[in-house]
Amino acid sequence: MRSRLNGICLKAVSYHLPLLAPVEPFAVDLHWTVQQPVADDFILFIHLLDDDGQSVSGVNAYPLEHAYRTYEWQPGETIISSTKLDVPASFAPAAYSFELGMFLAYDFESVPNIGADKEVNGDRILFGPVKVRRPAIKLPADSVPVKIMLAGELELIGYRVDALPAVSRPLQLTVWWRGVRPAAKD
Repeated sequence: MRSRLNGICLKAVSYHLPLLAPVEPFAVDLHWTVQQPVADDFILFIHLLDDDGQSVSGVNAYPLEHAYRTYEWQPGETIISSTKLDVPASFAPAAYSFELGMFLAYDFESVPNIGADKEVNGDRILFGPVKVRRPAIKLPADSVPVKIMLAGELELIGYRVDALPAVSRPLQLTVWWRGVRPAAKD
C-alpha cells in the first residue's frame, strides 16, 4: 500500500495459517517500507469479512501500538507490525477474507492506496480467502462406511440409501466426503 499522503509502502503481508480456528487469534504480519518523511499519525484497520463483505471481527489500532508512531518512521526503514484478530467462537465454517488500510485519527477518513502504476486503487486492500474448517463428522449408525479415494484429494467415507428407485422416483443417496488435501481443481 502506498499513499499519496504518507509515503508508506506495504511490501509484504503474511498470515500464519490460511485456516481460522474459532476462539484462536488470527495473526497478520505487515512489512512496511518508508519512502519519504511521514507527517501524520495513522491508524491501521484490519477486518475479517464474511462472504457478503461485512466485517465480522476487526482491529483499529496504531501499527506498532504506541511504541513507534507512523510520524516517527524514517525514510529507508522497514517496519514489521503484527496484529491479532479475535475469531469468535460463533464463526461458522466458511471462507472469509480480510481487508486492511489506514486512516487519520482526527477525521476517520481512509487514506487512498496508490499502486506501482501510480493509480489510486481504493482505500483498502483485500486478502484471502481464509477459512474456518467444518468440524469432523461422525458417520450416523445407519450409514455404510467405505474408503474410496478420488484423485488423492477426496475420500468417500460413507453413504446411506435414503430411497430405493421406483417407477417415478430415482435412487436417493446421502454421501459423506472427507478432504484429504487441498483440491487442485474445483
